[in-house]
Amino acid sequence: MPDDAGKPSETEQLRRRLTRLEIRAKEASAAEPRARTAAAGSAAGAVALFLSLSLPWAREEVPFAFDISDEGVPSMYGVRASATGWDVLAASFEDERLLLAAAFTVLLVLLAVAVCAVVTWSRVLFVTVQVLAAAAPLLFLFSWPRNNGDLAAGPGLAAAVFACAVLVLSARLAAHKDSRSPDR
Repeated sequence: MPDDAGKPSETEQLRRRLTRLEIRAKEASAAEPRARTAAAGSAAGAVALFLSLSLPWAREEVPFAFDISDEGVPSMYGVRASATGWDVLAASFEDERLLLAAAFTVLLVLLAVAVCAVVTWSRVLFVTVQVLAAAAPLLFLFSWPRNNGDLAAGPGLAAAVFACAVLVLSARLAAHKDSRSPDR
């Protein structure tokens, strides 16, 4: 109840402050699972992106033949050549395939920004992760070598695209207005 000067009493001010603190605590506890999910998704996406570079990105399609001998020994025929993401990255610079080299550069920058975003928890970095993770697969779509006979994309490229999708979703979740971002 207000006193003579029209100001609320100290008890009323304390009651309002306590109500605001309770609302803030409830909002913080509701945002905590979202923040944990976003951090876990960002970390998993960054790890998957890094590991995808060690998988075969390009391979020569040679049919495999599986056979079991009369003695019951299984054997496979055919040789499949493959190149990891690091090999394709090096070849893109050596062959001066600038768009493919740019796609790999965006992928490596995305990896660095995703790790920084998880550590610093910045809305600006999470928005940057979303933009880079959306741009990287598009760059690979336009820069990937075509009409090379039996050359096919390997599982590394698919893993990188999947990692980009995970990073977009987790960064979007982290940049949401209810997250714990300190610069909001």
